[in-house]
Amino acid sequence: MRSSLPQGQSGKLSTLLRAEDWWSIWFGFILILAASFGLLTAVPKPGRWSVNPLDAFPDFTLLQLGGLALGLGVLTAVGIRAMGQPVPA
Repeated sequence: MRSSLPQGQSGKLSTLLRAEDWWSIWFGFILILAASFGLLTAVPKPGRWSVNPLDAFPDFTLLQLGGLALGLGVLTAVGIRAMGQPVPA
């Protein structure tokens, strides 16, 4: 398996913090810990609708989906920054 590290970098800790493949493992570990400690109890999902698709998203569900998107965005930004890449605005 090829490493996604730039030439000249070495060390196990550097690999764990700079490789994109490892960040997917870190994210999974963080999500498992959040679920274990009761911080993540359920994933929000849209409801049913018959005519208007907006009926599937009550106000509270939109707030939950926004929180989920924000949390995943923060996790992704942390990973991108830790790999030494600029975080897009």
